[in-house]
Amino acid sequence: MKTSRRYPSAAAGCFLLALLFLLATSGHADGVSARLFQDQPNSVIVEISLSRPAPSNLIVEVFLPRGVAVTAGQPKPAKIERKKGSVRWLLKNTGPGTVQVRLVANQAVRLSDCTALIRYRQPGSGTLIEITAQQ
Repeated sequence: MKTSRRYPSAAAGCFLLALLFLLATSGHADGVSARLFQDQPNSVIVEISLSRPAPSNLIVEVFLPRGVAVTAGQPKPAKIERKKGSVRWLLKNTGPGTVQVRLVANQAVRLSDCTALIRYRQPGSGTLIEITAQQ
């Protein structure tokens, strides 16, 4: 007597893959979430919330509109690329809690014109994860 096996359809596999991709690229993944906000018209703040197990290192990159220059950053940015309009921080030895990075620009900045990406290695597996901060 033959027994038939039922395998998941290709559509179901594609759906699961797309769902995993969306989880990895949203503003929240694996206990890491980020938001982008302002406290002054010429500042941009990225607030990152980390829960256990927290990644030990983070790369935070903020992209600014053309013509906007950075006059200050807290903590001090690791790299400022004026041509790309990006500011990058390397945050080491992070743990559970909240971390903020802040930049001050030479002019008022519309938050809707900015993007912030957070990259880290997932604790345990070492998989590289990238999320976008939510506004």
